[in-house]
Parts: sequence; structure tokens; C-alpha cells
Amino acid sequence: MKHKLTFFGLVGLGTIVLVYAIYVLLTGWLPFFHRGTTTDEYKAQHPASRFFGNPMLWGNDRIALLEAPVEAGRWRIQLIEQAQESIVVSYHTLVSGAYSDIFFGALFDAADRGVKVRFICDAVVGGMKGSLLDIRKAMEAHPNIELGLYEPLRLFMPWRWHNRLHDKFLVVDGRIAIMGGRNIADKLYQPEGYDGNPVYDRDVLIYRTNSDEPSVIDQILDYSRHVWNLPYMEHSKTRTEAGTRLGNAARQRLAKQAADQRAAHPEYIAPLVEDWESVTIPTNRITLVHNPLGRGSKAPWIWDEMVALFSTAKESVIIQSPYIVPLKAQRQQLKALAESGVGITYLTNSAASTPNFPGFSAYLNRKKRLLETGTIYEYMGPGSIHAKSSVVDTRISVVGSYNLDPRSLHLDTETMLVIDSEPFNALMRTTLGKWIDASAANTMSRGTVPPANPRFPLRTPNFFKSIALWLSRIILAPIIMLV
Repeated sequence: MKHKLTFFGLVGLGTIVLVYAIYVLLTGWLPFFHRGTTTDEYKAQHPASRFFGNPMLWGNDRIALLEAPVEAGRWRIQLIEQAQESIVVSYHTLVSGAYSDIFFGALFDAADRGVKVRFICDAVVGGMKGSLLDIRKAMEAHPNIELGLYEPLRLFMPWRWHNRLHDKFLVVDGRIAIMGGRNIADKLYQPEGYDGNPVYDRDVLIYRTNSDEPSVIDQILDYSRHVWNLPYMEHSKTRTEAGTRLGNAARQRLAKQAADQRAAHPEYIAPLVEDWESVTIPTNRITLVHNPLGRGSKAPWIWDEMVALFSTAKESVIIQSPYIVPLKAQRQQLKALAESGVGITYLTNSAASTPNFPGFSAYLNRKKRLLETGTIYEYMGPGSIHAKSSVVDTRISVVGSYNLDPRSLHLDTETMLVIDSEPFNALMRTTLGKWIDASAANTMSRGTVPPANPRFPLRTPNFFKSIALWLSRIILAPIIMLV
């Protein structure tokens, strides 16, 4: 009798698992293979000409490139410490460590002195669980902090799993902002003594010279308000005395951690910049572009705007992404651009440098066809590259959170800045050139050519990584839209 009960129990459990798997397939997988499209009306209302300012007149926004990891970390802390009225923050991934202790310590100090802080993060990837739970408790209890969690996980609502918040920006007093590809994790800021694999990324700092004149910072803040007011944004706040006590106790622990890390890492603590014009570059115009805000498979607004922008090129386009996974329609657009005489250069990771097996395996499956459109440079240096940027001829640069892959194309929230500035474009070209020199060139005619910089010889992945990438190429191919 006992064996029969065990048998029927296993059959029942198996049936439940099978029914759940079918439910997930039907509601959380198949619907996402419908690809949203951008309407002709949207394209007509958003012509590429809007990205270009008056070449004879500098605009209201100035810009700085944040390339070095420690510099990018230090300037974030400086902005927070200078805040007088408001801070708006949005990040995809949060990882505990020395830098996150300093970063959140600065945010709490700002809130303690009366600055209004609004913090938005993805509820699944950056939801402040585990080692970050103290931060969440302290934020929920602080009277000057609003915490928003984007699309919390619901096991029985699989259609809510795949649309994630991928934006990364920080805005202080509506006057200065940082936007780019960096999340909050030690691997991106490399504190003194960090011995993990470094990840190299890119941000820009925007300085608004006149608070009474229009600025791209207004566009960023308007976008953040739309995200904050989405019906599937959970506004997390404690409403009990017990929760307040727990939050205050957590705040005390965090203050001690932050003080210890600030003492251990003076590289992030420096005299505050007084004159932001002296460290920024003039621009003719900066424009924010973003994906639609909604569930399901979104229209590819950013990509279609980028294609329109690329089509203005007369000579060259450089595209950097940690992995490059264009779908058939995107590949055809890139091929048409190349056939028009525009030289396309791609900069991405190599199989040896990539830490992302799903994304990179999808790239490997498409690499041969991508080579029909241009030259691919694969990074051979230490660590990996995570920046998402483009350069069009000698005026336009694009920096932000958008990967060239199906997830950024149709699923996630994404933000990019289109920067019209010849001096900034020249700086970007010089910067990208250094990464290209550390990368192997791949072309249809010549195969693979070692990096121009002899310090970075050709690298290949070890045996286990090679096997893992090979398996990923097979197993994940049917679900390319979701990886």
C-alpha cells in the first residue's frame, strides 16, 4: 500500500510539473515570439534630423566621458555628495561589495540631510535580496527615500518574467546626470585590491549649463516619471512601527559598513568639482531615445531610430556591444547600409573574454552572416567589455544601456543618449580605437588577424568554456528571443 501511495504521489507530482511547464510555455514563452513593430507614424514623428543641432551654436548641455572604472565610481559619489534637493536613480543590477557600500552610504547621507531620493531598480535582477536586504529595509523606512521595484516575480504569471528594467542613470538636482552601461558592482568600478575579473564599461556625465533652458536631463526625468507610474511598478514602503525599527537598525549597520569602506578606499573620495564646465565638452544637442514602456514584445523604437541615424552616415559607423545578435531584419538593414558604401565596424567580446554564455553563443551562431556587413573586432585583453556605444561619421555619438540583441530590441526598458558634438565624437573615436587595437579583426576575406597592439595576443577559451559555448549554441537557439 505504501509503495502504491508513493507511486501515485510521484505521478501526481509529475503531472503538476508537466501542466505548469505547458502553462509557462503557452503564456510565458510563445507570446514573446511575436515581434513588435514600429509604426510609420512614430517614424514620421521621430526623424533622424532631430538629433542634429545647429553646428554654429553650442547647446545647453555639456558632456564628459567616464571611461576609467575608478573615475566613474568617484564622480557618482561626488554628484550624490553635492546634491541639495533631489536624486533620481535607476539601475538594473546591484551587487554587494566595497563600492556598493560607499555608493549607498552616500545616498543615505544625502537623504539624512533632507535630499529627496527616488530609487528605481529591477525587482528580479536588482531586487535587494540576500546581502542587499539591509539596504531595502533601510530605504523602505527612510522618510526621504522612495523605492520602486520594477515587475516583481510572480510564479503564476510567466508573462511578467521577461520584460526587465535595464536602464542605468543617476540625476542630481535636475542639473547633472550620469547615464551609460554601468550597474552597481565592484567589477565595474574596481576598488583598490579588487582581484576578480574586471568588466569595462562606459558612461557619460551631462552638465546642464542653464537651468532655465531645455536640457536632455528634462527628458531623462520625464522618462523616469513614466517608469515610476507604471501599473506594474511596486512602490515599496514600510507602514508599521516594527518595519521602521528594522529599517533604522539596518541603516546603522549600513552606516558602519560605508564608513569602513570609505576609509579603506580613498580613491572614490576626492575634493568636489566646483566648476563642471572645466571638465566637460560642449555639444550642439543631446537627445534621449528609449524603448516603449509596456509588457510583451515591444516595438523596436531604439533600433529603428539608430537605423535612421546610421543611414545619415556618409563614411563610417562603429558599433560596440558586449555581444552582437541581430535578427534577420536587422542584419538585412545593416547589409543594405554596407552596400551603400558606409564602412561598418563592430567591436565586441571574444569567446575567451565573454562572461555571458547565452548572449555570446547567439552571436557565434550569427557571426558568419554578420561578417557580410562589416569587420568584427573581438576583444583579446584582460576581463571583458560591457559598453554599448555607436559612432556615426564625425559628429554623432551614442551611449547608453542598449545591447544589440533581441532582448534589448523587444523586451527590456532601454535608454540611449544621442550626442551631436564633433569634439566628443573625436574623443569617442580615439577611445574606441584603443579597444580596437586590443582586439582581433575578423573579415570575410582575411579571416582572423591578431590585435594591432602586441601586448594582446590571440586568446582562445579553455576546454570547459568551449564546450559550454558549444552546448549553449545548440540548447538556447530555439529561445533566442528571451536570452
